[in-house]
Amino acid sequence: MKSLLLIALTLLSVPAISATALDIAYEMDAFKAEYSQASKKGSITPLGCNQCDTNVYYFDNNVKILKSEQEISVNEFITDYWNAKYPTIFLNPKTKLIILIAY
Repeated sequence: MKSLLLIALTLLSVPAISATALDIAYEMDAFKAEYSQASKKGSITPLGCNQCDTNVYYFDNNVKILKSEQEISVNEFITDYWNAKYPTIFLNPKTKLIILIAY
């Protein structure tokens, strides 16, 4: 009994380990995308997104884009994004920039 009490007290005294999210995912019905070749930056305006906390999200040329689990270029994405069904964007929690677009 003493050893159980000692183990319980030891576990309670160990600092709690906290987890940090690696990204934030937002699903939406559709979105509008814009991209500037000159600045290598773009934006996504979500449509039908209940959890989105802003009207526009931004990305740069480092964004990863997956269409049906296949990586595509930003240029291909800009010409095809309106075919997206239930797209999801993933944000860096610190910068709030889009790091992944999946549809």
